[in-house]
Amino acid sequence: MIIVDGDLRPYAWGRIDGLARWTSPTAGPQAELWYGSEGDGAGRGAAHPLLTKLLAAANPLSLQVHPSAELVARMWADDSSRSLLSDRVEKNEVLLALEPFTAFAGFRDAATSSRLLGDLGLTAASRLAAEGDHVALVRELVLLSEIAVAEAFRRLSDIIHSVLSAQDRAAIELVRAWYPRDRGVLVALCLDVHELSVGDALYVPAGVVHSYVNGLGVEVMTASDNVLRLGLTRKDVAVDAALEAMTDRRPTLVRGGSADGSFDYSVVGAPFVVTRLKGTGVEVRLSPGVAATALCVEGSAVVTSADVTETLTAGRAALMFADDDGAVVRADGLTVLARVS
Repeated sequence: MIIVDGDLRPYAWGRIDGLARWTSPTAGPQAELWYGSEGDGAGRGAAHPLLTKLLAAANPLSLQVHPSAELVARMWADDSSRSLLSDRVEKNEVLLALEPFTAFAGFRDAATSSRLLGDLGLTAASRLAAEGDHVALVRELVLLSEIAVAEAFRRLSDIIHSVLSAQDRAAIELVRAWYPRDRGVLVALCLDVHELSVGDALYVPAGVVHSYVNGLGVEVMTASDNVLRLGLTRKDVAVDAALEAMTDRRPTLVRGGSADGSFDYSVVGAPFVVTRLKGTGVEVRLSPGVAATALCVEGSAVVTSADVTETLTAGRAALMFADDDGAVVRADGLTVLARVS
């Protein structure tokens, strides 16, 4: 077991001093605090299998998809595509909301997408949406002519007003405000909008198109930073690779509530389980041979492994490895525990 502080990532989309509760203020954007990293042995000589982050989004993150293990292996073996990857791991992730959080993830129902695109004058895209051919649909949208995009954007506010809910309209208008000529806005229009309340979690497996819009949360993922971007970014996009990475997998929203105690965010097929420990003296025992990360978010936590006992304050985490002899995590406040399933 080792104790770590968060590694600050000051990406431009982060909130100004948005993570100062857990790190020093910088008077600049604070997007993520990383606990562990992709391919990082964290002083143990072998990589920890999980990466946990505190995330503070002030404006939308890129429209992106993570490649499956199979695609990662193919891309890694190809000199022309290896540069698009950061590591050789499939990335699956859970976002646990500490404050209300808005995200796009997974495609909305075909009829609504088809209607919206048809009303925008995008006939071919409307047909592809109706057929449920999401790869062809996204390809059609990202290759639209400037004239077609300008006309669709001119109509957008009026069209969505009569079709979408207020929360969906607000999310679309927000990404449009940040990226007023980006075709990714039209892809986002075809995605489900998820409004997470405090305590809710969203599981996004590899292959799901998504974009986090704004909010504060804890993100748990397999230890990977493989991101293939489709739009809503000033960074490089990798459209062909992202289209190849898309699958028919779906995100899963888990309503967690805010009650004290231990609550598991367990999703069938996910390679890890996230547990929220909230309250006084809330305790979880980990079996031997299970790698885990315990991040103290509020208050304190005591982690005991073998003959070692460590106290975590807010913003510190314990990384426990598979060769550790189990552990007991006791929280006084709020601690997020992630363990390999």
